[in-house]
Amino acid sequence: MTSCMSSLKASDDREEVVWRGSRAYTERVKAFTVKPERAFNIAWKESERVKYPIFFREPEFVVGQWYWFGKSTKNKIPLTGYYVNGHSGKVEYRQSEKLIKAGARWLPKDAWKTTESSATEAR
Repeated sequence: MTSCMSSLKASDDREEVVWRGSRAYTERVKAFTVKPERAFNIAWKESERVKYPIFFREPEFVVGQWYWFGKSTKNKIPLTGYYVNGHSGKVEYRQSEKLIKAGARWLPKDAWKTTESSATEAR
């Protein structure tokens, strides 16, 4: 990801992922100013502008300090989607050709396309 998406990283610069329903997710969300429902509202507003769908109101996972919203299947989730910062409410739409397997602890290396992304601050 870009440097503006600060998060917890492995020694090889992979981004840490915590999944909804896990203790780690619950603890991470407790530390955020922006709770999941507000994060969804921020992502939904951005989705009306960008036109990439969101399938669920609850984020499937958190990457570092960022909630993820987008399309998913039961086992694999495209990384393309809306990322809402749990502290600031900033939203970024990110495109990726990569998937993450449900339950994976780290994002794949080089997960992001650098050409098309948008970022807006929460209002």
